[in-house]
Amino acid sequence: MKYLLSFTLAGMVCLLGACGFGEQKTEVPVAAESAAPVPDTANAVSVEAPVPALDKAGQPLASLYFLRSYKGEYPQDIQLLAKSPLKERLIALVGKEKQTWMLANLNVSTPVEIEHNWMYTWGMKANEGGDPGMVIMADLSRNVLYVGIKNKGDNGFYSDDNSTMPPRMAKWMNEKRK
Repeated sequence: MKYLLSFTLAGMVCLLGACGFGEQKTEVPVAAESAAPVPDTANAVSVEAPVPALDKAGQPLASLYFLRSYKGEYPQDIQLLAKSPLKERLIALVGKEKQTWMLANLNVSTPVEIEHNWMYTWGMKANEGGDPGMVIMADLSRNVLYVGIKNKGDNGFYSDDNSTMPPRMAKWMNEKRK
């Protein structure tokens, strides 16, 4: 009986080990390719830890993870564009003049959305139909900031890592306003 119990326990330990019991797997949400809108859809896949976004001197940029706490808030009500470190990141990305323009023209906006580790908000100058306007997005898992600006035909796109425009921002940029 003693041998049977030992044999049974040893078999269970081997079975649990073969099934991967006790192993920790980390899943990091990664934005879907351009076939799906960002952040509307994203797939969770196992990947290595993301490489942090770096400034021009090669230093890691200040984290944008704090933006999660503003989910559902209206940027103009909480002065989001003036909050550190977003303010400094915007100045580094678009320049002081455009950051000041963004503050002055963010009169109407959508609440901050957080979905699949992406932050999204859209804003515009009141009573202008969306132009001038802006979209601010952040890939929180990669700490990358994206800004799209429309200003009466003088449109611009900016990203911390010089990557392509996220599909949701591209859709907004291509919309025609009356």
